[in-house]
Amino acid sequence: MRKKETFSDVIYRNYLKENLKKECYICGRKKDLELHHKIPLNCCGEDILDNIIYLCNKCHRNIHKIDNQNPTAKDYLKRLKILRKNKKNG
Repeated sequence: MRKKETFSDVIYRNYLKENLKKECYICGRKKDLELHHKIPLNCCGEDILDNIIYLCNKCHRNIHKIDNQNPTAKDYLKRLKILRKNKKNG
């Protein structure tokens, strides 16, 4: 069950939206953007600006397609790096 959003959560989310580059970190798309934690909270990632990026909905789905059943923070960062490199080269 998702926790109920507080007023401070809304302020923080709006702050992030104002201070992050408004394009997909992987492909550069500027539409259908979603906030994403580079290191997920369930992998001890922090809810701070340095750990949050925008991904378009397509890249966001792809980043979560990790084969490992119990992905670690390292797995997510490696996948993010591979997807970004492939988009830039292809």
